[in-house]
Amino acid sequence: MNTLGILGFGNMGEAFGAGLRRAEPELSLIVYDPLPQRNAAAAEICSATPVSSPDELARAADTILLAVKPQEMGRALSVPDFQDGKHRFISIAAGVSLQKLGELTGSGDLCRLMPNLAARQGQALVAAAFPDGIEEGFREDALRVAGAAGRALEIKEELMPAIIGLSGSGIAFVFSFIHALALAGTDEGIRYPDSLDAALQTLRGAAAALEDSGDHPEAMLSRVISPGGTTIRGVRALAEEGFTASVMHAVRESAARAREMEG
Repeated sequence: MNTLGILGFGNMGEAFGAGLRRAEPELSLIVYDPLPQRNAAAAEICSATPVSSPDELARAADTILLAVKPQEMGRALSVPDFQDGKHRFISIAAGVSLQKLGELTGSGDLCRLMPNLAARQGQALVAAAFPDGIEEGFREDALRVAGAAGRALEIKEELMPAIIGLSGSGIAFVFSFIHALALAGTDEGIRYPDSLDAALQTLRGAAAALEDSGDHPEAMLSRVISPGGTTIRGVRALAEEGFTASVMHAVRESAARAREMEG
């Protein structure tokens, strides 16, 4: 893949464009967005070449990153050149299945990606799903695109709603947890900005320690808890308030909604 077309340059189009420019500086990026200011932003942010219409984008690139909203997908792909069955499509639109993409494009070279908000920092978990029998060269190209926004994880498409609940929506649950930690620190007398900084560093440290050790989270937990100490008192309070069940319920509800949207 020497050239990639990006259809739509909103928040996620920008995140992937910037990530690809960092990861693959030699890759030629062609962009179309209906808003002239977003085309100009694409040229400035990731040295992309803006074009004036979807037709021109279709003629300029065989591989297209679909970074449009799900409700706009049908109209965006109505260009005859996109329906010739010769283009390869990578979609980041939630709720648009591989089957639907195939119906809209006539192509068999398809990929669905599910990033989250951290794609802007190149730190997202980006799930990737393909139809059966996908051509290996396209699979590798699509995973390169996914990896430009963070860490790629190939999954079966039927697990996409679960990934949406765990990672796509799950990042919001992490924000809620960080805010709760910061509020608790403020309740104990620490200024909120300082408390928030402490909560963020605690999260970074916990993630780094867990990754570096390779241990199960419960093994790490056992290293922090002392008999009759401060941490076991707090862990007991979380258990009494149904912390684990609440998190699992939140992921399950988000995944259920994702399935409803695909239905």
